[in-house]
Amino acid sequence: MRHDRSAIILCGGESKRMGQSKALLEFEGEALLTRICRNVAEVADPVVVVSAKGQTVPVLPESCLLVEDDIPFAGPLAGLCRGYGALSRPGEYTFVCGCDYPFLTGRFLLGLLEKADKEDVIAIASDRPQPLCAWYRTPALAEVSGLLAEGEKRLSKLFDRLVVRQVETSDLVAVGGKRATITVNTPEEWSEAISLARSS
Repeated sequence: MRHDRSAIILCGGESKRMGQSKALLEFEGEALLTRICRNVAEVADPVVVVSAKGQTVPVLPESCLLVEDDIPFAGPLAGLCRGYGALSRPGEYTFVCGCDYPFLTGRFLLGLLEKADKEDVIAIASDRPQPLCAWYRTPALAEVSGLLAEGEKRLSKLFDRLVVRQVETSDLVAVGGKRATITVNTPEEWSEAISLARSS
């Protein structure tokens, strides 16, 4: 059931490398943030979207709750803390992602979650931590406030306090694999994603 799973989507970054708000980019006829929220909401409820103060965001699915960062430009760790605090009825697991995954699907999210055992985090394997495309045991997210209290701003440091299972995209081919984890942070990456979508 969706009520066993919640989600937090962070969209308050400055998008400096992209040069414009990634949340508002149009992908296959809808804003990128709207698309991600719609796909995540297929498998998670509630879905909390965390924006920067005063940020313009596209129309979101009615099931999504939009909240603003408490502290401007404090980074994704602070945004995650804000989102965690806004979960009125969190599920056993909470999916956390940014707004730059155009090929993310509910099917992929469920496939990744199926790899869970007793770990705190189920994340995508990479040469560096990937905390923004991962399922967390919801109580584990309480560690975020402790990191902030210590003056930490890097979201990747959360992994140092949790038991993490990293899943290879080759083990997720049936649910989208590497394609689902493609991110767009620059105009070049955005153009490549558009071309990939058109060729599919």
